[in-house]
Amino acid sequence: SDEDTNKYMWRRFPLMAAAHDMSFASPTKFASNRSTPHIFVFRGDDAYWEDMSLVDPKAMTEERLLALVRGKVGMYDSSWRSSFRERVAIMKRLASRSFFGALLMVMCPSLFCSMLCMCGREILRGDHPEDLRSRNISKKVD
Repeated sequence: SDEDTNKYMWRRFPLMAAAHDMSFASPTKFASNRSTPHIFVFRGDDAYWEDMSLVDPKAMTEERLLALVRGKVGMYDSSWRSSFRERVAIMKRLASRSFFGALLMVMCPSLFCSMLCMCGREILRGDHPEDLRSRNISKKVD
């Protein structure tokens, strides 16, 4: 089914799936000259290459494809490093496609980090009576 195919593509080739699923947002004026790639090179079931400049099929030549496959920059496989690079690329593309995407990519990590700092500060404070007095909290002892 289409849903199973979509899930498989997101699991195995997330950049390719994102290139087609993220078309809901129109490019902003900052990213109007950027586009997601539409040409991917596959090797079996575990590795693929992409290049952001390979958007137009007319510009594709055998030399460009060979240079892409020989280079390590555009290669994505099943390693954790490739998985991390794929997620970063997806986030960059989402942020460059719309104002809401950029806002989302800035606000979510900022809120997460501020919450971690607040939790860490509370954990490190302790429950000593002088700490509680400085915060105007009375501690009942049974």
